[in-house]
Amino acid sequence: MQRTLFFSALAVVILNAWSSDCSELFPFDPLDIDLDADGTIDVRYLQDTAVIANDPPPLTEAARYAKAAGSTRFLRANRTKLNFVSGDVISSANGLHIESGVSGVELTFHFTINYGFPRFVECGYSDRPTSWNALTNGIAGIRLQQDDGFHYGWIRFARPDLEPATPFAVVDYAYNPVPGAPIAAGEPPPLPPLQVATGETGLMLSWDARFPGLQLEWAESLEEPVNWQPVAEAAEGSAVVPPADANRFYRLRRP
Repeated sequence: MQRTLFFSALAVVILNAWSSDCSELFPFDPLDIDLDADGTIDVRYLQDTAVIANDPPPLTEAARYAKAAGSTRFLRANRTKLNFVSGDVISSANGLHIESGVSGVELTFHFTINYGFPRFVECGYSDRPTSWNALTNGIAGIRLQQDDGFHYGWIRFARPDLEPATPFAVVDYAYNPVPGAPIAAGEPPPLPPLQVATGETGLMLSWDARFPGLQLEWAESLEEPVNWQPVAEAAEGSAVVPPADANRFYRLRRP
């Protein structure tokens, strides 16, 4: 999965007389993110622009922000740091990010660009409550609210260099489908255990169906190289395997 989105917010742009459209400097397509793939938008990335002065060179203000939709909220890594590092635990122990007096609703990054002459761009990044200007990778913590309780997840942002005008792009994201369970930043949730029972029709295998898209596989031996094969009888969360003449090993895998 690769989706691109700029993750920076309030921009004040001074353009030269031959260009007053800030979209020429900041091309942008709004993006909706559905972390739990339930058909409901969890995070929206938007842009607002306005010309606030017409005297040459015109002054255009552009605002970009990631906005939590519905009951989704952004979390902070600790009291003084917003971004998470790979492996950090995201859970109920993390407090809500607070921006502009609204708790956990927006993640806003601020930068200014003075564009007064052709080929001259002067930039600088800052954000609240912590700075991302020295980062090429950052992870935002997310809290989702569903009918069964709170779920925790993350969105990873990256850029190829530390140039102030280089925007962040969304690399990937994940959430834990088990309510109240933590998740490690930058990592998928742990695979659910595979339950095994015997029945009259064969071997009954089951796992937590809240983890969608898992592949059930089998192999006759665990000696390298292991030849794992998909179980044709598998459905979401269960499979009944007919009796086999030889031993078989089973595993769950994310495709």
